[in-house]
Amino acid sequence: MFKAILSGIGGLEIFFLEPSGQDSWRLWTSATSDPGEDGPFRSKVHSPGIWAYEPGSNSYAFQEESSPETWMFESMKIEVIAEPVLRLPSSRFSVGTDDEHDGDIWRPVPHAMALCNPGTP
Repeated sequence: MFKAILSGIGGLEIFFLEPSGQDSWRLWTSATSDPGEDGPFRSKVHSPGIWAYEPGSNSYAFQEESSPETWMFESMKIEVIAEPVLRLPSSRFSVGTDDEHDGDIWRPVPHAMALCNPGTP
């Protein structure tokens, strides 16, 4: 599953589980293209689906999304995905980067960015 999700970008870098209701968590993954210290970097943040508790089987199952949320980030080497900023209602999640010679960045990512730059898995 992850090979198809991250195709053309690079290996799985990180993941984050976001609470998504009672006994369920949305999975966020990130992969980065890192050709060297000077870039150019490119990252993809993607939510392939949700881990949810299934009471009948007393276990958790992964529910794949048919239209997953995806963001593409040019010139950024994302190394951290974190919770949204609570004081910014438009924040979907936060990212941290290590852009080598260009320094580090932390920023909230707004919901609307997915509509502007959804990328494709």
